[in-house]
Amino acid sequence: GYEEVSLASLSIADLTVLPDVVPSLMDQLAPEKISLSLPSLRVETLNRFPQVAEEISRVRKTGFTIAPEAGSRRLRKVINKEGFDEEQIFTAVRNAARSGWESVKFYFMIGLPTETQEDLDELIRITRESARIARAESARGFGLTVSASPFVPKPHTPFQWFAQDPMELLQEKQEFLKRKLREIRVTYKWHNVRSSFLEAVFSLGDRSLGRAVRRGYELGCRLDGWTEHLKFDRWMQAFEETGIDPKAIANRPRNLDEPLPWDHIDTGVTKAFLQREYKKALEARGTVDCHTSTCTACGEICMPNWPTWAEQVGMEVGGAKSPHPPFSKGGHGGILGAQCEIPGAADRIPNLQSPDPTPQPVQRVRFVFEKVGVLRFLSHLEVVRALSRALRRAGIVVAYSQGFNPQPKLSLALALPVGVEGQQELGDIELRTAIAPTKLVERVNRCLVDGLQLLRAWEVPLTAPSLTAAVREVVYRVWLPQHGAVQQIDTRLRSQVMCDKWLDRSSIVVSVERKDGRRDVDARPQILGLTALQEEDGTLCWDLRLKTGQGIGVRPQAIITGLLQETLNGGLNGWDARLRVARTALILEADD
Repeated sequence: GYEEVSLASLSIADLTVLPDVVPSLMDQLAPEKISLSLPSLRVETLNRFPQVAEEISRVRKTGFTIAPEAGSRRLRKVINKEGFDEEQIFTAVRNAARSGWESVKFYFMIGLPTETQEDLDELIRITRESARIARAESARGFGLTVSASPFVPKPHTPFQWFAQDPMELLQEKQEFLKRKLREIRVTYKWHNVRSSFLEAVFSLGDRSLGRAVRRGYELGCRLDGWTEHLKFDRWMQAFEETGIDPKAIANRPRNLDEPLPWDHIDTGVTKAFLQREYKKALEARGTVDCHTSTCTACGEICMPNWPTWAEQVGMEVGGAKSPHPPFSKGGHGGILGAQCEIPGAADRIPNLQSPDPTPQPVQRVRFVFEKVGVLRFLSHLEVVRALSRALRRAGIVVAYSQGFNPQPKLSLALALPVGVEGQQELGDIELRTAIAPTKLVERVNRCLVDGLQLLRAWEVPLTAPSLTAAVREVVYRVWLPQHGAVQQIDTRLRSQVMCDKWLDRSSIVVSVERKDGRRDVDARPQILGLTALQEEDGTLCWDLRLKTGQGIGVRPQAIITGLLQETLNGGLNGWDARLRVARTALILEADD
């Protein structure tokens, strides 16, 4: 049921038979709308094999990511990314645009050791010129995305002695990039600096952090890798209560001769080598790649050395010809070097024909499904992917969208937040071959797992409005096990009178986590009703009705957390982390 095939390789750019392999694969995959993805697709691949980009685009353009990592040539030398000059970047972007790609993503890091304002200015200049080149080459328009993540020093690297930039400085750099990239119409994505700060603390800290991790868990820290679940204030509380200064861990440079918490771990690379690389980084001097040059004395033992091993298995090192051409008799299974040449490969004419016109849908089926139990931790996109694959495995003939990136015509009514169950979710699927809705449910459920199942289905007109536009309100049920609560709090939380008084207010301000930080939002316009229910086994329970629509998006957890804060006089003490939420109904415009 997979919609994408990927070729496994540590360095796909070194596979010189790529121009021969890709067309034959695409001939088999294209009729089934299965795309081909190449891992670690570096800028060199686009420049050396532009015809590969043409072939992949026969189904959909799975995307290119170019990773300069640093904005300036000097800073790329500091991180030992030599040989990656700006002309290579410009050529790769030009080739992508000429091959029909409509977007490319650049990946950078900010806060790298020795970074200055000039390095950030160079990042903007390279991005501006890349955007100009791509838009000039693309007749359909071109989108450029820049993703910048804060640098996090890691153990067992030459940068383990450097400090991470303070959060305030990283935020200033993010604001600078956001402002400058907006001026040149480039999309900017960034990583939460507080999350990166915590990553640095846990990367560079010692075993005493175990106490803080435990305390953070007790305070309700869960799934903090997702921005909406990041509870930074509670992590800071955990550090304070366990006597740990996180800034002294993340933002302090280390002396080369001081003991490090991970010194007792032997990775094969010596500390002396890392110290030499640290000093060379400060001087912006790179180190050669021992795969194709001399040994760098890192401490690892090669048997007998990497070039000799490569020659023994048929790879070409330093320009020497391998005795066996790729895939020839007596060869070594097609293990190839970067300099091997395939006769006639450069003359291959790529298949530039567009896919066959996509057949139009003949039926639209609406279905109700559930996402419960441990599968509540699936994201919206993961649910869509799981349903799409089940449809393919079940042999359901799904209709696809037109254009350069065909997608199955499958839509779900309203995205569920991660961790929230859905008991009566709605979806639509358009088909190229009609089928009885009951038969569709039966066949698809055989290809799904418990916790994600279709409950029923029926046919609707092909011209019916989209589900997302039709949803006018949603109903959530929220549970809170109240073991350990004093009787007075328990009684107040079960009171419908308290709920009604709370809703009598003209404004209910709750705190929500956004990508740019925590903000206070008035949730009262969204709340249609709050009902206290009676549950057995000591569990508190509420039904919460919320209005939907553009610009409305306060989650039920945040609303009930606001109610708890008032009841508990501001002291949550991890109670909000115990909340369990399920969406029990989606009410459409036509429903009663």
